[in-house]
Amino acid sequence: MSQHPKDASFLIGHQRSLDAIKASLDKPTHSWLFEGRPGIGKATLAYRFIKYLLAKDDSNKNAETLEVPLADSVHKMVSGQVHPDLTVVGSDGAMGEISADQVRKAMLRIYNRPAVSEFNILLIDNAEKLNRNSANMLLKTLEEPPGHAVIILVCNSSNTLPKTIASRCRKVAFSALSQVEVCTILKRLIPGISDEEIADLTTVSNGSVGDAMKLCDLGEAAYSGLEAYKSVLKLLGQKAPLDHFLSELFAQDINAIWPFVRIILPRVFLLPCSWLIGLEQSSIIDVEHVWLKHISQSASMQAVVKSYAKAMSIINDTEALDLDKRASLVMLFAALINLNKSLLTQ
Repeated sequence: MSQHPKDASFLIGHQRSLDAIKASLDKPTHSWLFEGRPGIGKATLAYRFIKYLLAKDDSNKNAETLEVPLADSVHKMVSGQVHPDLTVVGSDGAMGEISADQVRKAMLRIYNRPAVSEFNILLIDNAEKLNRNSANMLLKTLEEPPGHAVIILVCNSSNTLPKTIASRCRKVAFSALSQVEVCTILKRLIPGISDEEIADLTTVSNGSVGDAMKLCDLGEAAYSGLEAYKSVLKLLGQKAPLDHFLSELFAQDINAIWPFVRIILPRVFLLPCSWLIGLEQSSIIDVEHVWLKHISQSASMQAVVKSYAKAMSIINDTEALDLDKRASLVMLFAALINLNKSLLTQ
């Protein structure tokens, strides 16, 4: 039975999570909670599980890997989110809160009988973005779910959810992947990439396969997000202006480059703090080291922490309140330039 490379890759490092699901296949669980750090395969496994549950031909399904043949129409229907028995809430980053209205509409669908399969499934991605009203509405269904319903919540940590919700779900915990595991997965997903680039992607993404994949692209730019990041670090190390680089970013679709901003800038602001307290050399790449070694040992830790907090506040407010991303990008780079001036030795 053939297997899509990306689907095969997620099995690396997550056999325990897969086993937790398989153990409950004979005794259907109506409510699930997949938790673990971003970009390590939670949603990938959730969709794999969903396809397995919705596939109609049991003879072709693999209960060991939850694999469904690629020829099965369920792949295309689920991927396109057009399957009549699947409702998805909070996908594509869910920039703002998940509202009560979104959950209300999903609840209306989940109570319907399945149209073409055995189950009616609700997937809530970024479940930590449920607000109080939407969480209370979901709780009512979790307390007495319809017999044909399967509800899957995906979040970074169950601690971000009300205890009343987390306690009513079967938890599937995802452990962070090792550097070796991440490198192995990336080599499968990005054929032809050099070992050096794989190692840099793994380090810069902090072991997140999802973030590493996003750094392979940067909108319509001729270079990757990783290359753009290295360019920023070189400019910082030289105390050079960032105006030209910022202009290049502005030439791109802001929504396409925002993931780059979301991954890279928190790391840039946090690196000096880690460096001042003795960052391990293995956790940085060469171009980062070139910048960091110029930081004065008398630099103010308090100033670094305040700059990091300010940057995260800008990013989080931009996403939560749907603010102008271009204006936020200008503020972030202004804060970065000011921080850099205060850090580097004369």
